Amino acid sequence: MGIGFFNPLFSFSNKEGVKNFSWFLANLLCFFFCSHGFSESISEAIDRQNPSRLFHEGRIEAAARVAFEASLRDPQDWKSLKILGWVALMKNQLEDASRFLQKGLRLNPEDTEMKRLLAICYYREGKLEQSADLLNEIREGWTANLLTQLEPKAFDVLEPQTSIKLDDSDPFVIIPVKICRKKVSLFLDTRSSFTALDRDLYEKVKEIRLLDVIALQFWFNFAGKWSIRARTGIIQSMQIGNMKIERIPILLARWKGTYLFPRHVPQIVHGVIGTDMMRQFNVTIDYPKKELFLQKREGSFSERSFLETKDGSVTRLPFYLTPGGQILIQGKINDQEGIFFMVDSLDVGRAFTFSEWMLEKFHLPRYGGWMIGLRRGGRYPSIYTIVPKIQIGNIVMENVKADIGKSYDFPPAIEHKQGFHIGAIVGNSFLKSFIVTFDFQNMVLILQSKKMAATDQPPISPLAYQRTVAGIDESDH
Repeated sequence: MGIGFFNPLFSFSNKEGVKNFSWFLANLLCFFFCSHGFSESISEAIDRQNPSRLFHEGRIEAAARVAFEASLRDPQDWKSLKILGWVALMKNQLEDASRFLQKGLRLNPEDTEMKRLLAICYYREGKLEQSADLLNEIREGWTANLLTQLEPKAFDVLEPQTSIKLDDSDPFVIIPVKICRKKVSLFLDTRSSFTALDRDLYEKVKEIRLLDVIALQFWFNFAGKWSIRARTGIIQSMQIGNMKIERIPILLARWKGTYLFPRHVPQIVHGVIGTDMMRQFNVTIDYPKKELFLQKREGSFSERSFLETKDGSVTRLPFYLTPGGQILIQGKINDQEGIFFMVDSLDVGRAFTFSEWMLEKFHLPRYGGWMIGLRRGGRYPSIYTIVPKIQIGNIVMENVKADIGKSYDFPPAIEHKQGFHIGAIVGNSFLKSFIVTFDFQNMVLILQSKKMAATDQPPISPLAYQRTVAGIDESDH
């Protein structure tokens, strides 16, 4: 399970405010399940046998293949079983993940890391009691107490599908919803692992049931030290379009529904819809038409948007859910494989963002200076690099501008505590050129581009050159 949480954004510029917002939402998983990080560092794993080395290098499909072969040769190889369970969990293959991790724990019952992964697996399966039992074993009793108060049948979706028209003038994906008959606006945030609301909304919507336990009270080493306090609750009913959803777990934080970034969001936004709710559906965001389409995941998946448009190219590539609930895709940098990109729909204004680790790894130059902040008019540094080649699926881009991320873009929980480095973010400025479908049923990301008519003006893009390559093998070698 992943949880996100809110940061009051009043003192940040537009771009910094957006990323602090997403950073808060992404990091509560470290508090919830992975606050201790995973036990084995990347540098230590390099010296291990091939499955661990491949996994920590980001070549997880190759790691799974080697681990499977190793487990056949040695049925007592619990380390290979852990890798198999970890990869299956990221691919949302929960039955396989549970089977591998249970077998690994029978061979090594003291492995805290496997217990935490299995607890996440049980949570995603709705087996809350089993998840709580494992958390109690690793002395995370307060989290176990929280799970015992949640309802196994959460996210009860009553209609098979719905569609919503989005605001044409807004770069964010802001969804109008009804919570217990009250109209509110929520971001769709692919980086947030938990659906969250402004806690002050609780005073106006009495049907939100507060849970007894405090969900968050801990310290971060980021821009000094400060503590955040939040609670969890249950929304009895939410309506999106004509679709009704019941029993939704939410995080409630002291984040007033405020005018965020007034030049970009001319309306009050009360929270986010995170990946915990997104994975109940197949989600299509038609950025060119500004439409959102939700289809219940268990139904027969119809590529609705793609059947309507014959002119364009389609890219399909697998995506993964980290144990923390963030969406990852793999790509290549300068033809090197095993690079994870985190998909961030709230990263407006940036196509790609790289960590300092990526700059060092690929010896990338550093450019930039100062720019005027959109919110307060203050000056702040804007540093970027030029990447010779980025490939995502069969989309190849050359001489690509990528921003250099700050600590709230790549906190330790994201960059290196998932078992491998996550050194890049793909943001809204890349996604907005496509019809984007997150097929959670098959764990496939589908990008459809539309051919421009002769009279169309090309969109403003930081991509200097882009081409599509046919017949590329997207598998991990």
